[in-house]
Amino acid sequence: MMEEWVWMKKAEERIVEALKQGLKNMWEEEQAQHLREEGVYYPSAIGACLRKQYYIYTIGEKPSPEKLAIFATGKGVHKAVAEALNASGIVKVEQEEVGTSLKISENITLKGRIDILVVEIDGSKSIVEVKSTSKIPENPHENHLLQIQAYLHATGYERGILLYWDKRKGKVKAFAVKREKEYLHKIAERAILLHEHLKRKVPPLKEAIIEGRQWECDTCEYRSICEPFIIDTIPKNESIVVASLDGVLVDDTERKKLALFLTGLSPEIDPSLIKGQLKQAFLKSYFDPANYVKDSPKTDSIDELWRYRKLGKYIVIISERPEEYYKQTKEELEKMGVPFDALILRPENQPIIKWKRDVLKRLKENYDIYIYLESDRRIAEMIQKMGILVMVPQTRVSTEE
Repeated sequence: MMEEWVWMKKAEERIVEALKQGLKNMWEEEQAQHLREEGVYYPSAIGACLRKQYYIYTIGEKPSPEKLAIFATGKGVHKAVAEALNASGIVKVEQEEVGTSLKISENITLKGRIDILVVEIDGSKSIVEVKSTSKIPENPHENHLLQIQAYLHATGYERGILLYWDKRKGKVKAFAVKREKEYLHKIAERAILLHEHLKRKVPPLKEAIIEGRQWECDTCEYRSICEPFIIDTIPKNESIVVASLDGVLVDDTERKKLALFLTGLSPEIDPSLIKGQLKQAFLKSYFDPANYVKDSPKTDSIDELWRYRKLGKYIVIISERPEEYYKQTKEELEKMGVPFDALILRPENQPIIKWKRDVLKRLKENYDIYIYLESDRRIAEMIQKMGILVMVPQTRVSTEE
C-alpha cells in the first residue's frame, strides 16, 4: 500500500515537472529562431508595453511556468481557429505564419515571422490576429489595434480582423480593421522611441500603468525590476494614508440625486439596487464632470487628511471616477483644499469594487498603509479582511455594482 502511494505521489510530481520542462524546451527552441538585435524589432513588440520590450532586449526573457502555459494556451487557440476556419467551407486559410519587413528609418526595421492567419473572405485576402482573453472587450484594445496595424503595414495587406476568443465562456467576437496611414505614424513613433531608450539605456515610461492595463503588470516577469506599482511621487515603503473620494472627502448627495433624476428615477432610490442599462445611464450622469458643481467639501475628513499630512504621511486619493476625468477631478480637489500626493482613478470598464480591492492590494505590497478612509461599509469590510486599518467617516448610500 505504501509503495503504491509513493508511486502515485511521484507520478503526480513527474507529470507536472515534464509538462513544465517541455513547455520551456519548446519556448527556447522557438526563441533560438528569433534572435534579437538592436534596430530590428518585431511588429508585435510595437503594440506591447515598450517598457517590457526594453527589458526583453536588455535583460533577456525568462518566462515563468505559468506564463509559458498561457503562451501554450494562446497557441492552442490560434491552431483551433485555423483548423475551424479551414473546415468551415466559408473562408479559406492560405497561411498561418507570415514573414515581414518594414523599414522605419535607416537604423530601424520591423522584421520577423509572425503568427497570424491570412484568410480569403469573399475573394478578398485579410489577416486575422487571434487574441485569447478572459473577457471580450466592447471595442478592440488600443494596444491590439497598434499590433494589427503594424502587421497590416508590414505585410502590405489592406484589411485585417481582430478575433477575440473568451477562454472561460467560449464566446468569440470579431472586429474588422482597415489599414490606416495615421497608425503608421504611431508605429514609427513607438519604434523610434523604443530604439532611443535602448541606445540611452533608460527604460521607457510605465505605459501599462499609465493606460490602465494594470493586469499586464500583475503577471509580467519584469515586475520586480520595473516596480510598476511604485508611485513616482512617493518613495517605496513610505507610510501612506489612502482615502476614497466621493462620500469621504466630497459630499456627493446632490450629484447623486441629480443623476437619479436624469435617469428618470426617484431621488430617494438606493443606487446600488439599479441594474442593467439604467445602472449605466445613472453612472454616466453621476460621473459626468459637468455635475461636479453639485458637490460640497466634507471639511471634517479634509481636516483629518491635513492632520495626517502634519504627521509626515503621504496622501493617496483613489476614486471610482473614470480616469478620463482626471483633470476635472484634480481641479475639484485643489479647489476644495484637499491635500494629496497621488490621485488614482478607475480605468474604463473596470468593475468598481474589484478595482478598489486590487488598488489597495498593490499599494499594500509597496507601502505601509497607515489607514484607509472609506464611506461604503461593504468595501470597508472587504479591505479590513486584507489586514488594512479602515475608518468609515460616515455611512454612505453606495453607487457600486
